[in-house]
Amino acid sequence: MRIPTLNFLNIADIVTSNPGSTVVIERTDDNRFLRLFICYAASAIGFAHCRPVLGLDGAHLKGKYLGILLSATATDANGSLFPLAHAIVAVENDDNWFWFSTILHDVIHMHAPAFLVPHGLVFVSDRQKGLLEAVELSFPGSPHGYCLRHLYENMHKKHKNPQLREHLYNAARAVTKDEYDTAIQRMRDVDPGAVEWLELHAPKEHWCEYYFAAIAMAISHRILLSLLMLGF
Repeated sequence: MRIPTLNFLNIADIVTSNPGSTVVIERTDDNRFLRLFICYAASAIGFAHCRPVLGLDGAHLKGKYLGILLSATATDANGSLFPLAHAIVAVENDDNWFWFSTILHDVIHMHAPAFLVPHGLVFVSDRQKGLLEAVELSFPGSPHGYCLRHLYENMHKKHKNPQLREHLYNAARAVTKDEYDTAIQRMRDVDPGAVEWLELHAPKEHWCEYYFAAIAMAISHRILLSLLMLGF
């Protein structure tokens, strides 16, 4: 991985031009870049007026400098994406996700503490390496929804029947136990192994509307379900 020295990253300028921003940078012993977290003050303040749903994701950087971009993205009152914070790390692992989620918790505690009540903030992710554990440690008890698109793609690697997609999405949309059971039985009729894979890798409490832990929250669960299906 090609990494810059700290001369390329003038952190003081970011804070000076954006007062109240949270910027954390770590470096190696030889003063080379290790990882960087940025949350602009305007984003942190604005997040308090967003829906209590936060999407976490990681993406590979493929420019001059490689690495992983970690991001936390909310949705505003209009349902549009609202970037909250991002970080650049060398690899996506347990340590970096925990580091990211710990600082993110501090930001939310400072600017949107109402979201930190039990079950007050819902997370959506594609279950990336180290992410589930980091969220549970930093935001214990927060409902965590799985991205349905990624869930289906992972299942499809071993269970190829195209009919499974429709039944999986019907199960996710279910608002009653009977609807869920019917969709799962149809999946089982097509490929019993797919249901076994699903039960092993993705408990229904993380992706089915009926069973989702946030069902009692005063948020639009149809919007949440849309985020799950769109890969938010």
